[in-house]
Amino acid sequence: MAVARAFGNPYDPSRLQLLEKLFVALKQQEFANLPEKNAIDQSLRNFAFFEAYFSNYIEGTEFELEDARRIIETDTPVPTREEDSHDVMGTYKLVSNKTEMGIIPTSSEQLLEILLYRHKVLLNARTSMNPGQFKDKNNRAGDTYFVDHS
Repeated sequence: MAVARAFGNPYDPSRLQLLEKLFVALKQQEFANLPEKNAIDQSLRNFAFFEAYFSNYIEGTEFELEDARRIIETDTPVPTREEDSHDVMGTYKLVSNKTEMGIIPTSSEQLLEILLYRHKVLLNARTSMNPGQFKDKNNRAGDTYFVDHS
């Protein structure tokens, strides 16, 4: 395990075994198809607003609720926080779109297309992040590297 980590390939055999057990257990279950609770437009808009607000909040993008509401309602970024505003707007645009959220990929290729499209929408104002493209270098925080890009 230490050798794998030293080469930037974190590997945890016990975690892998747990995930395999989880996969088998889930595969053997039958899950009820639950009705959508955000069926009416107002309910969906409320859900999408809070999803956009808190999804960005936990990533460090903090706005007062009233400011976030104004960004969403006017589709206008705060002039001094263009990128942060666009993050909230992009998230809202995706999660408030019933058609987009209803897409279920039928292949791994389609899943990748969906993910790249949504990444492009979410990060459209952060051109340095190459929205809609796979990353070309590893993430790093201090001496710790995350998720190998290759």
